Amino acid sequence: MRSDVDKAYRAAAADIPWLGDRLAAAEQVGRFVGTGDLDAFFRTASGRGWALLGDAGHHKDPITAQGMTDALLDAELLSSAIVEGLSGSRPLDAALRDYGRRRDEVAQPMHALTADFARLAPPPPAMAALLDALRDNPADTARFLGVIARTVPVGDFFAPANLARIVGADLAA
Repeated sequence: MRSDVDKAYRAAAADIPWLGDRLAAAEQVGRFVGTGDLDAFFRTASGRGWALLGDAGHHKDPITAQGMTDALLDAELLSSAIVEGLSGSRPLDAALRDYGRRRDEVAQPMHALTADFARLAPPPPAMAALLDALRDNPADTARFLGVIARTVPVGDFFAPANLARIVGADLAA
C-alpha cells in the first residue's frame, strides 16, 4: 500500500462498483494524507488525585471509530467512581482503582477486535466464513454492526455457539 498509495486506493475502490465508477470520473485535487503506525496502549487509569479517560488512558487504531465512544464510556465509569468516593460510601482511591480495572475489562474486547481490523490483512478462514454467512443474513449483520456500535458485546457476538449458529459449523474446528 505504501509503495503506491494511489494504486492501492483505486484497487480497493474498484471492489465497490458504485464507488469505483464515481472515482473513475473524479479528479484528485490534493495529495493523499494518512497516518503511520499508531501505537495502541493502556495506561494506568488513576492515581492519588488524578484519573485518565478516553485516548489519554487507552488508545487504539481509529479504524473502528471508537474514540468518542470510549471517552463517553470511560466518563460514565469514572463519574460513578468519583460519586462513590466523594459521597463517603467508599474510599476515593479504592473507587478509582476499581474504575481502572472496570475500564480495562470493558475496553479490552474492542481493543483486540480493532487491532485485528487495523492489520488490513485478508481475513483468516474463520472470519471469511463468518463474513460470507452474514452476506444474506440481515439480522446477524445488524448484530455484527452492533459490535462496532457497542450495542452488542464483542464476546456475545463472537461466542462459539453464536458463530456456529450463524455459519452453521464450529469455526474453532
